Amino acid sequence: MVRSYTVAVVGLFVGLLVLTDLASPSITDRHATRVSLDLAADPLLRTAENLAMQERPIDIVIIGSGSAGLNAMAQARAAGRSFVLINGGAPGTTCARIGCMPSKVMIHIAEEYYRRTHFGQFGIDGHDGLSIDLSEAMKHVQELRDGFVQGVVSRSTDKLPDDVFIQDYARLIEPTLVEAAGQRFRARAVVIATGSTPIVPAPWRQFGDRVITTDEVFELPDLPASMAIIGMGTIGLELGQSLARMGVAVTGFDQIERIAGIADPEVNRVAIELMRQEFAIHLGAPAALAEAGAKIRVTAGEHEVLVDKVLSSIGRAPMLQGLGLEVLGLPLDARGVPPFDPATMQVGHLPVFLSGDATGERQVLHEAADEGKIAGYNAAHVDRPPTRFKRKTPFYVNFCDPNIIAVGARFDQIDTGRAAVSEVSFATVGRARAMGAGRGVLRVYADKASGRLLGAEMIAPRGEHLGHLLAWSIEQGMTVGEVLRMPFYHPVIEGALKAALSDLYAKIDTKNSGPVIEVASVDKSAYVASKHGVMGLTRAVALETATTGVTCNAICPGWVLTPLVQKQIDALAEREGLSNEDASVKLLGDKQPSQSFTSPEQLGALAVYLCSDAACNMRGVGLPVDGGWLAQ
Repeated sequence: MVRSYTVAVVGLFVGLLVLTDLASPSITDRHATRVSLDLAADPLLRTAENLAMQERPIDIVIIGSGSAGLNAMAQARAAGRSFVLINGGAPGTTCARIGCMPSKVMIHIAEEYYRRTHFGQFGIDGHDGLSIDLSEAMKHVQELRDGFVQGVVSRSTDKLPDDVFIQDYARLIEPTLVEAAGQRFRARAVVIATGSTPIVPAPWRQFGDRVITTDEVFELPDLPASMAIIGMGTIGLELGQSLARMGVAVTGFDQIERIAGIADPEVNRVAIELMRQEFAIHLGAPAALAEAGAKIRVTAGEHEVLVDKVLSSIGRAPMLQGLGLEVLGLPLDARGVPPFDPATMQVGHLPVFLSGDATGERQVLHEAADEGKIAGYNAAHVDRPPTRFKRKTPFYVNFCDPNIIAVGARFDQIDTGRAAVSEVSFATVGRARAMGAGRGVLRVYADKASGRLLGAEMIAPRGEHLGHLLAWSIEQGMTVGEVLRMPFYHPVIEGALKAALSDLYAKIDTKNSGPVIEVASVDKSAYVASKHGVMGLTRAVALETATTGVTCNAICPGWVLTPLVQKQIDALAEREGLSNEDASVKLLGDKQPSQSFTSPEQLGALAVYLCSDAACNMRGVGLPVDGGWLAQ
């Protein structure tokens, strides 16, 4: 519905406001935020509206009750701030309703049914007689999906009073003045977490419900005989393989020559080869749709297919239309997104914060949750400069079979002249072969000079677990040698990672101390001193002398600019795109109060003083600590 406002003016100040509800078929797009007549064009109308609507003061207005919005709410609540949570559309997160969770149920059903194709090689008979009831399968998807959604809302929005959880579409009147449900909220800070919506090109909408998105695919009571999936990214590839395994004649299309967003050319080649074994995929040409009776003709280059339905999987756009972001006074990009700082989530220099899929950047749940926490924290402490947060190692999982994983730096982001690359085929991994899953490839990247892990891409059985191990290692700044000293059981899929790291170790300059690569020696004082300085050396000596009664003391005067430290600065500058000076400041800021190095002269003067008679006058407190515990 759109409200039409008619005003009759009597004299200069008297107006009669007549409101008439009119149905408007031009605004039936379910993805559009509420559309209303622009009152700003008429000052008298604006004055009448302002008089009719009072402002309610509030600390924080949060727009959107998805993963980002709910995490922002948790931060507001923890800080003791008053807030309202405004949500247009169905409650519950994108993940629970139309994303991660229902898709994983469908993937699991498809994988279980597909397993029958391997039974013959294991000597299991009767597999040819197995069949799938698609309507029952979709009913199972929907029942679990509804349970996931209910689980989210029952723990969050269902517990909020009506004056805190506002179910309506919001509109910004000013940067910190928000209107929804006939109310206006004057906020100290605003968090925008409105999520995203599937992209459907306007010409495709003429085909009605024959062109669907993830908003509709999990609502189908049954599956069509044939379907074209346009867009071979994460969603398109996952659903394409699952639907094909469930018996739908699937044809995939994408105008680029890559699938699943893979950057590594070898991983991309293997992935395309494996996916084409399950359903047709046509790449390198845009798809066009045309009527063909009850079906749709999809054409891309020299390829053509007639299908019952088309799944549009060409991406998701930030859901910002109709929110009124023009009042921020900042330039908006082609998607309608204002400039924001990913370390603070602050929009420009305003008390407005953006988070989750609405940013159009890292559209995955764990990133949306983190961004909601960052935005919510800074909104709750808007009276001081925003806190900058370190973003986590990029990590993406495509749950097709085998999994497609990207973690850390992508292949097109590394300097191949300064990086080493290792490759392992899963056809050589014993556990994968025993599972009947010996297919795929793992590629790992590391810095040649420091040996630090940079990133990896793979198509791998159970790759989601390998991806986590690599993400945690990269997040900790570990080197290839350090990861090799972690325990690896046998036989496991992780054996592929060990093989890749062993190959990579031969290509890097920085080596482990001690005579055995994979096992650290106990006598490691020199190594600890070189890596961790005086404090590390003292801890190592304390461990070695713990039972002798010798007391080990250390005074660490600060960081000295040594060649080893310079390597850390260079690596930090390259990794984060900083100047050498800024990298030095950042490194020191994490290690000591001062942002300047201790000079060798200062260090020498301290040593001279400690060796002089005057040092006998020093007084302090001794804290006896077991040497073994201290070393740990």
